[in-house]
Amino acid sequence: MERAVIRRKATEHDGEARDGGVQSVDRALHIIETLAEDDEGYRLSDLAVRTGLSTSTAHRLLTTLEKRRFVQFDRTESKWHVGAQSFAVGATFTRRRNFVAQAMPYLRKLRDQTRETANLAVVDDESIIVLTRIESREIMRSLTKVGGRVAMVASGVGKAVLATYPDKDVSAIIRRHGMPRLTEKSIIRASDLFCELAAVRRQGYAVDDEEARMGLRCVAAVVFNDCSEPLAAISVSGMTSRVTAERVPEVGKAVREVAAELTAAIGGVTPTARTV
Repeated sequence: MERAVIRRKATEHDGEARDGGVQSVDRALHIIETLAEDDEGYRLSDLAVRTGLSTSTAHRLLTTLEKRRFVQFDRTESKWHVGAQSFAVGATFTRRRNFVAQAMPYLRKLRDQTRETANLAVVDDESIIVLTRIESREIMRSLTKVGGRVAMVASGVGKAVLATYPDKDVSAIIRRHGMPRLTEKSIIRASDLFCELAAVRRQGYAVDDEEARMGLRCVAAVVFNDCSEPLAAISVSGMTSRVTAERVPEVGKAVREVAAELTAAIGGVTPTARTV
């Protein structure tokens, strides 16, 4: 199936004179980041448009990256994809956070208790990135891929973490990133978000009620470090037909309890009270 028309992104490459070596590195990294956005890959011409590079420059960088296995070329479809070396380098990010391996048994426990997909995510550059997950055994699974990003204000794990922040810090994040309307149920008013965060602090878990994706509900709680600061968040996500509104308190209790168990296992301390 042919890709929809791809519009050229305005990039910081335009109109700037830089040192050639630094510029080449920047452009090569931009190519890898762009390839990571789409599992179907890009044809050379589409990738050039997407990155704002000439076709010849994009091809030169791609062939260099291919030699180092950071990208790979599918000759059947004439498309470029992220390569194995990109995964190997990126996996270091996960290994560096030694709690990921420790989290796996707890994610499996959560998956088995709820029969839904269990996720582990962290905050990176004021957005949520999914580090790993244990998939549900049900036919319909979670739609957000590992490594995928979502706005903090529009996700269960994001709201769980935001609930640990002072209101002034939450306001600063809203000013910098806005409140995107991802679905018709997204929270787009700061006052509504603060009411939601107050509820999260009372109940110990957050809910994404189709705010990031219609038909998908997520319930999340925070994992704390030894200073009672948010280290990560775990969540359960599933179709609204299974994670019903009536079932949310039960799932929320399970997520909150497993998050507390994981916090204790990594030597963290769950705060006894939360203030803003």
